[in-house]
Amino acid sequence: MKYILELSEEQAEIIKIALEEYFRLRMNQTWDFADDICFDGFNYESHTPEDFDDRIERRDMFRDELEKLLNIVHPLQFRGNKFREKTIEMRRAQDIWQVIRHRLWKDRGGDKDDWCVDARQPMPMTNEPLPKMEKVKE
Repeated sequence: MKYILELSEEQAEIIKIALEEYFRLRMNQTWDFADDICFDGFNYESHTPEDFDDRIERRDMFRDELEKLLNIVHPLQFRGNKFREKTIEMRRAQDIWQVIRHRLWKDRGGDKDDWCVDARQPMPMTNEPLPKMEKVKE
């Protein structure tokens, strides 16, 4: 079965962010999530050095504690230094995320010689065909 989903650019951006958070947190990668949560609502245009330092302190504490908890409840390594494998759901999320990320980069005028990772063609993480995303003229 196949589906067609029509989205705005802003909606595609949110889906891209949500997919990345989904698979990165399950890989115990907390850095971007901690930054986003702890700097939510921060005024980058007008702030004091103390405001910024406070956010950094909160972010570092949150990241450290979240990493500790994840390593207890969802360790990436098992006995014998064997790493946890990505689930099929995580790999599907990466496939969809890569397609959206690349399409948004292209539609925003991305330079094909850019070193940005968004410029890279999506590479399937599963044996399934990659989703298709195309720009629709309004």
